Amino acid sequence: MLTTGQQRFVSLSQLGDGVGGAVAKLQPSSVSARIRPMNLLKRFFGFGDPSPAPPAPAADDVLSATRDAAETAVAALRRKQEEERRRAEEARRKREEEERKRREEEERKRRENETAPMMVCEDPPAVRYSVGPRYIDESVESTRSFLHGELETFDSRAFSRRIVQGVKDVYGGNPVPFYTAAGLSRSAYSKIMSFPDRHPSKDTVLAMSAALKMPLADAESLLRLAGYALSDSIPSDLVWRACFAGGVHYLPQIRQLLAEFAGR
Repeated sequence: MLTTGQQRFVSLSQLGDGVGGAVAKLQPSSVSARIRPMNLLKRFFGFGDPSPAPPAPAADDVLSATRDAAETAVAALRRKQEEERRRAEEARRKREEEERKRREEEERKRRENETAPMMVCEDPPAVRYSVGPRYIDESVESTRSFLHGELETFDSRAFSRRIVQGVKDVYGGNPVPFYTAAGLSRSAYSKIMSFPDRHPSKDTVLAMSAALKMPLADAESLLRLAGYALSDSIPSDLVWRACFAGGVHYLPQIRQLLAEFAGR
């Protein structure tokens, strides 16, 4: 005699076998492990843990759009840098011209003074400026109280906690596919998580953000926790920004775009 739970499992298994058989009859040559009866039961009835999925290669249209965005951003940066160099050159020439005129004026005045009659005048009284020790002490105390307030709320483990939460959300708490997708070894990942006061490099943080499939805003937030930021004046940062904004998180594709537009 079967219990109620056993009867329910037998009914679900029979239902899964029926669905799997129907699918196999429709597409006998393309049935994979994803449409097996028990996997169908796990998908439609909500039991069983899904396997962690690292970032997959982006589709061709997404990659093409991201490449176009990165190319546009890098080209704009280079035009801006060229304009800044032109303005700097004009400013340098202007300074040189002003310096030449100033020297000519000084030379003219010197020659006039050599031919002018001597005049005796009294020296002006000396003017002394001093900052009292009381003012300095008040400034130091104000700075000290400000630092005490900032350091009391400072969290040295905010970065590692954010990584742990991201691994839990994306990979179900399994760090192996995460640090593999980020291009890290097990020992490197262990050092990052074991020493919260020693943050990884900027490139490593960016790779970790990509492995966590973060959008642009979350990636910038994680960078700030590690003490970094994306710059509008660095071509590689523009490529990373375009990848996060375009949804390209597969590290080999990102490295290909970096080599194409940033020479890295």
